[in-house]
Amino acid sequence: MTTAVVPVGLPVEKDEKAWVERSLYPLLNSSEPNVGYMLVEATESQWGGVFRRAELSEARRNFAHLPLRQSAEAAGIRMRKPKIEEYPFQFDNRLTMAEQMQREGNWIRAAEIYEGLGMRFGNEFWMQARQANALFYAGRYEAAIERIETVNQVRPTVSSLLLEGRASAGRKDYPRALVLYQQADSILEGQEDRIRKPIHQRKKSWMEPAGCGSVSSQQESCPWT
Repeated sequence: MTTAVVPVGLPVEKDEKAWVERSLYPLLNSSEPNVGYMLVEATESQWGGVFRRAELSEARRNFAHLPLRQSAEAAGIRMRKPKIEEYPFQFDNRLTMAEQMQREGNWIRAAEIYEGLGMRFGNEFWMQARQANALFYAGRYEAAIERIETVNQVRPTVSSLLLEGRASAGRKDYPRALVLYQQADSILEGQEDRIRKPIHQRKKSWMEPAGCGSVSSQQESCPWT
């Protein structure tokens, strides 16, 4: 059980929804005894924090003659503000930051954040796809292709294939872009098996009419797919 001590008039931003949780989260994840976390917005004149209820109650019993803060200090409860990396909802906060960077046109910074999220929290394919997208909009086509190719080799989707196709077109590799667009189209048509065929077979299936042996000899009489 925990207890939060909140001073009257503590200046908290109106959009800040987790102002108590930022101090509560590291306390809940700490096994260290006699420790408390100050509220991030707390100051010397507006002191407050979160405590383990049993430790704070013992401090008040033993040092009831002292004000709350001094009784906690006298009981040996060590107080500090949480570090940024100890805040809760780190993934959500960083993801929101990356999306804000995108809205501001800072695509390189967004790509850096996505890379860090993938390394720290997993979701690597998702973060690699987002990083590649940011790099594409930053004009870093080679870097974008390097990231999204990894995704497409394991888990291709319509959007990831289109992204690699656009990046390939950005570096003027139009034949490769066409292949990727065709692969995306195959998924949309529910023909994922085409993606797994060798490129030379895949190209032939796109260029030849269904059920025909030779394009040159039967092109006029066969239906196209």
